[in-house]
Amino acid sequence: MTSGRQAIGPEEIATLIPHSGSMCLLDHLVTWDHQAIEAVAVDVHSEHNPLREDGMLHSVVLVEYAAQAAAIHAALNEGSIGGNSVAYIGAIKSMTLHQPRVDPSDSELHCVACCVLNNANGAIYQLTVSANQKILMDARVVMVLP
Repeated sequence: MTSGRQAIGPEEIATLIPHSGSMCLLDHLVTWDHQAIEAVAVDVHSEHNPLREDGMLHSVVLVEYAAQAAAIHAALNEGSIGGNSVAYIGAIKSMTLHQPRVDPSDSELHCVACCVLNNANGAIYQLTVSANQKILMDARVVMVLP
């Protein structure tokens, strides 16, 4: 993946997705191009993380981290998904959770979203979340307009 613009941090990320405050889960972008994006979330075990439950981060919520990366990707590429309309997760397909929860030593998540299809009706992204060079979750999401 070739690098796109650099130095995209949490403030600019928050302008690209409809989430705000603690639900804006990603901290910075590593790289992106027309086909894919890699973003990073740090300090995922913080007590302020709204997706933690019973002091843990269950792997099933990792799809939200990666879906936010997909939404950022569509916005950065002036995505075809409805122009300026906000897209939502319409379906999650073929999700594999490689472990039931995120290990406490996995404090930094790497989220990769690869665009399979993007047009005025929606988009399909292949998502992967990893930590410490091990895959925690992969899935395919269908993003649709409301």
